[in-house]
Amino acid sequence: MAHYCKLHKTPWFKKGKMRGYAHPIEDTGEWCNEPEEDTPEDTPPAKEIAKPISTSETVKPQMSREDWAEKDKITRKSIERQKSVECAVMLCQSAQIKPDEILTYAKTFEEFISRAL
Repeated sequence: MAHYCKLHKTPWFKKGKMRGYAHPIEDTGEWCNEPEEDTPEDTPPAKEIAKPISTSETVKPQMSREDWAEKDKITRKSIERQKSVECAVMLCQSAQIKPDEILTYAKTFEEFISRAL
């Protein structure tokens, strides 16, 4: 037989919109697909092998409380700047300030937000 699975001792079949030959694996609900390229008869189709990762890449030092505090501080400062610029742009869109005043107002807003928190 041209399309026969020696691993499961079952013929592969192809019907309707199936892209290739396959057969169900007993009562598991899974399917065994005929390999597209010839593989040795005694071995099942090879699975993709992941590239080994060196231990220096996988082991990262744990962050201390101070590290997390510094990271949070930087993130908070970035958000303050973004919101400040957003507010200044909204003022410009509503014609309350000129476009060349956006950065000046954004700095003022940022100082206000920093002091309020």
